[in-house]
Amino acid sequence: MKVARRMGAIVVVALLTTAAAAAAASHFRSGALYTGKTCQSTGVQGTTCVYKFRASENGTTLRFVGMTVITGWGCNGGGGEALLGGRHDGADPLPLVKVKPTGSLYGSAGNGPDEVSVTGHVAGSGKTAVVTFHLTNVGCHTAPVTLTAH
Repeated sequence: MKVARRMGAIVVVALLTTAAAAAAASHFRSGALYTGKTCQSTGVQGTTCVYKFRASENGTTLRFVGMTVITGWGCNGGGGEALLGGRHDGADPLPLVKVKPTGSLYGSAGNGPDEVSVTGHVAGSGKTAVVTFHLTNVGCHTAPVTLTAH
């Protein structure tokens, strides 16, 4: 009987430890600035290669706070230039990035042919997030970008 109780206690501790680790990885760092680079130089005035997002105080969302990012779309064997976020003419909106308890990322912004959604995951106890943006109605996507908290 004592062995069964001891094993039960060990199982409960293991489950609680696993749940705590999962919860820690399923949030962004409160108020942190997350950045990720897509290229070396854009050569286009008013654009940048650096994504900048600010985490909410409760660590459940990232809001885009940077200049328009220039990157590329991959579209069914083809592709093209992507202007994302910021104020540059023709830039597609970037969604509020939300995190699920599992650490998966989601969100969408815009509508019709300009709808952009996000997928990805949080890693490293919230220090990094890997994101991919999708031009939802056309089947295009960016390369995954790693955002790091500063």
